[in-house]
Amino acid sequence: MSLKFSERFSQLEMSGTLAFFAKVQKLRSKGEEIISLVAGELSEDTPVNARQGGIEAIKTGFTRYTLNRGITELRKTVADEIFQTLNVKYVVDEILITSGAKQALYSLIYVTCGSGDEVIIFSPYYVSYFQQIKMCGAKPVIVETKIEDGYQITETALASAVTDKTRMIILNSPNNPTGALLNRESLELVGNYAVENDIWILSDEIYEKIIYPPSQFISPIQLSDKIKERTLLVNGFSKAYAMTGWRIGYCAAQKDIIDAVALVQSHTTSNASSISQKAALSALKSDKDFSQNAVEALIKKRDLAIEILGSIESAQLFEPQGAFYILLDLSKLNFRDSKFFKSNELALYLLENKKVAVVPGASFGKESSLRISFASSLKEIESGCKKLKEGIAELI
Repeated sequence: MSLKFSERFSQLEMSGTLAFFAKVQKLRSKGEEIISLVAGELSEDTPVNARQGGIEAIKTGFTRYTLNRGITELRKTVADEIFQTLNVKYVVDEILITSGAKQALYSLIYVTCGSGDEVIIFSPYYVSYFQQIKMCGAKPVIVETKIEDGYQITETALASAVTDKTRMIILNSPNNPTGALLNRESLELVGNYAVENDIWILSDEIYEKIIYPPSQFISPIQLSDKIKERTLLVNGFSKAYAMTGWRIGYCAAQKDIIDAVALVQSHTTSNASSISQKAALSALKSDKDFSQNAVEALIKKRDLAIEILGSIESAQLFEPQGAFYILLDLSKLNFRDSKFFKSNELALYLLENKKVAVVPGASFGKESSLRISFASSLKEIESGCKKLKEGIAELI
């Protein structure tokens, strides 16, 4: 029997981060010792109160369907959290709980974009944006940002990308994979374009609580009421509360958009896990210091990684202002074999020969670069970055 897949499915590509994570797991299952600088998650365990909230949900039998949009108490607490941190008000009906932030991203693209629409994403970009846009039948339009500009958005680049088909602009600040924060000028530039041209802003703020002083986070919803109306906010608990496996996120937007996403969710996942919702509620109410403590630990890890990687001659890196990644730009190195300018070839060499795993920059629309996660232990970061440096030295 011949299998014939749909046209849209046939265009999909595997997530580069998950692909390399799978390779690491396979090698480890064979007994190989691999240092992984791949995973996009904190090394800490989910905080105690969040875990206890999940346990109590199971013990008390809170294991059935919830409201499609999520339990009211959690949605209210999320709205309160946004107000406390960003001083912007949402009501309960403008919040929807999802099975991870990634589901919120997809659902929001699905309800606002379709065939013939264009969606602007800024390179380097999170791996799933490109694929999710294609899954919804729209066209990704790539706008490059540069390390010398601090990965900020320029008016020239944005103006050249916006057309009468532009339906959405996706922002990710702090950014995965660069760790860059968008400044007020970049956000106002995008916000004004969105208002003037009837374009949606999809603001992925999943790393919003992982910010390194003196940097400060700004959300487009803080700029003006008009920009807030055009903004679809996505956040979650995976990064800030070490809850990647709980699959719990949320989106905030005007009620008509939330109603549409709720309809999509009613035909896909029905609702987010009842147990995870209770765990998330406990995290928001009782574990507010967890993210700050994680940031303090991450600063030491970031500085150690920068010290080692920054000594690679001709390599360029941007000091992360948030998140927990370094994007190492190797485009100016003189490799003996030009194939190593292809990040997949280079990452595979490092994995097989130095037993250190990193993610190819091609996955983020940035060839000749590698993404290094510094969320693991100090010991792993030191050893892994040194092995990476040694491996590159062997090739130049």
